[in-house]
Order: sequence, then structure tokens, then C-alpha cells
Amino acid sequence: MFDNIIIFGGKPIDPVYLSDQIAMEKKVFSYSKPFFSHLLFWFVFVFYAISLTYFISPATFNFPVLVRNHILAVALFYFLYLVVLPNFNAKKNIILGVLLIPIAFTLFFAVGWLLKEGLNQHTISTFSISTYRTEILRRILVFNEYFIYALGYWFAIRFMHKQVEKRRVEEEKLLIEIKYLKAQINPHFLYNTLSYFYSKILPHDEEVADGIASLTDMMRYSLEFSTDKEGFVSIEKEVDQLNNLIKINQLRYSNRLAIQFSVNGSMEGFRIMPHLLITLVENAFKHGDMLDNEHPVTICLDIDARHIAFSVHNKKRSGVRELSTNIGLNNIRSRLKFVYGDHYKFNIKDEDHFFTVEILLLIP
Repeated sequence: MFDNIIIFGGKPIDPVYLSDQIAMEKKVFSYSKPFFSHLLFWFVFVFYAISLTYFISPATFNFPVLVRNHILAVALFYFLYLVVLPNFNAKKNIILGVLLIPIAFTLFFAVGWLLKEGLNQHTISTFSISTYRTEILRRILVFNEYFIYALGYWFAIRFMHKQVEKRRVEEEKLLIEIKYLKAQINPHFLYNTLSYFYSKILPHDEEVADGIASLTDMMRYSLEFSTDKEGFVSIEKEVDQLNNLIKINQLRYSNRLAIQFSVNGSMEGFRIMPHLLITLVENAFKHGDMLDNEHPVTICLDIDARHIAFSVHNKKRSGVRELSTNIGLNNIRSRLKFVYGDHYKFNIKDEDHFFTVEILLLIP
């Protein structure tokens, strides 16, 4: 109850408001820092280039023209980096990216020519390819130079982002493992206590004893499940715990829960990330209306040689609902990305009265 209150200076602070403020400050900082870094870099770069030109050829030195050319080249750099190259991130946009390259050169040449003509007070009608062939070749060389700059910077930023994302996912995985280890300490005592209760209740109430046995089995799975070197468990074991979860909740509600659980295909030989399916079903039990026979909770597992598909569809509970932070679903998304890379799909469909979550694991 008191976990969501932060006391600062004797006053309670809403943690959601505090996190929003921190996020906003980080966002402003993330935009301002690169802007000033880029501004400083280009100032030093242009100053160096213009100074070098002056020392090499002071007789033909023209400061306004040099500044104009460098500003135009820097604008070309950002057009290539921000508009052209991002299209190569997605396969569908590669053609657009290729088409934008000659468009970028045409704009670069046209703007440069218009600025030059304006400064020289000439007319565009004097333009001819033969007369200004040297100018065209020079523009091509400048375009190629800044295209290489933009391409190198684009690859460097992509590599850095991937490293940061990889480190973030690894840190989240480590945090999950630490939380899991902490959660193991007290449940061992509870596990032993449940085993004692089972032996005492079995002679008097077989149904309750069966529920305790299912709960004990789930705890054993959570505390002692064995994984392979990739951290996977047998899908049969995960499904067994789903059945235990359903059995326990049916016992709580005197077998009045409307649940349809189907498995299509053979589970033999397939392994998945542990607690993946259970977490999704627990979410349905937590927020769903389980007593509506016309709209039962539908749990479906489909398996074939190419994929494992799992979906949970439930009607939302009416009235006052338990506040959802989506932490469980967000953790699943992070774990899926870390474990399966690009070989998965995770879709959530949140409607007015129904909630559906779907996972598709692609088998390479």
C-alpha cells in the first residue's frame, strides 16, 4: 500500500509524476546535447577547412563563397543522414532510398547553382553542360565526399544504438534473474508447508488435497525447473502448469469458471522460454471476467514444424477493475526479444470489452 509513496522534504510525491518529470528532462537533454555537439563540430570543421584554403591559396581566397559552400555541404550531409539513409533500415523503403540519392544530388547542384548565380548576378540562361563541366564534376566530388561522411556516421550511430539496446536487454535479463533468485528464498518454506498440509488434508477432503497438490507442483516448477543450455524448458511442462493453474482457480470458484483450453499439434520435442505461457494466462485470471459462459476465456496453443502459436482471449471484468501496469507484458516482450531475436511476434489487442494477446514463435 505504501510502496507507491515517495517522501521528499516531508511531502508525499506521486511517483508517476516524478518519473514523467525525469523522463521529460532526459528527453530535453537527449535533444540538446547532440545539437550543441554537432554545432561545435561543424564550426571547428568549417573553420579548419576555410583556414586551410586561405594558407594554400590566399590570392583566390573568397570568404563568403567558402562559407556558402560549406553551409550547403553541411545541409547536404543532414539531408542524406536524416532523409535518404533511414530508408535503408526497412527493406520496403530501399527503392525509395535509392531514388532519393539522385534527387538529393539534383537539389544540391540546383541550390548551389542558384546561390552562385545570385552572388555573381548572372542569369541561369547562360548555363550549358559543356561550359560548366568542371563545375558539375566538382559538385559530384563534393556530393560523394559528404555522402561518405553521412554513410559513415549513419553506420556508427546504428552500431552504437544496437550496442546500447543489447546492453539494456542484458541488464533487464539480469534484473529479472536477480528478482527471481530473491523470490526463491521464502517460497521454499511455503512449499514444504504445503506438502505437510497435503498429507494432513488428503484423508478428509480429496478435492482440496488435489488443489494443494497442484499448487505444490506449480511451486516446484517455479523453484526447481530444469532448463537446457539455452534456458528453455519442455513445452509439456509449461502446459502441465497451465492445467494446474486452471485447476486451482476452478477449485476457488467451485468449477464455475468459463475456460476453453485447446492444444493442437504434437508438443513432443518442443522447448520454450519458461513461464511464458503461464504469465499470459495469469494476466487473464487477474483482469478477465471468468464467469461469463457466453464469452469464455479462450486459451489456444497451436504447434507445427514451423511455429508455436499461443493466444489468450478474455472478456474484460466489468465494474471496478484492478489497476494494470503492464509490467508483466512488458517483461515478456523484453524477454522474447532477448531470447528469440527476430524469430517471434507479440501482439496485444486491447478493445473496449475484450483483451487478446498472441505470441508466435518462429522455428528456424
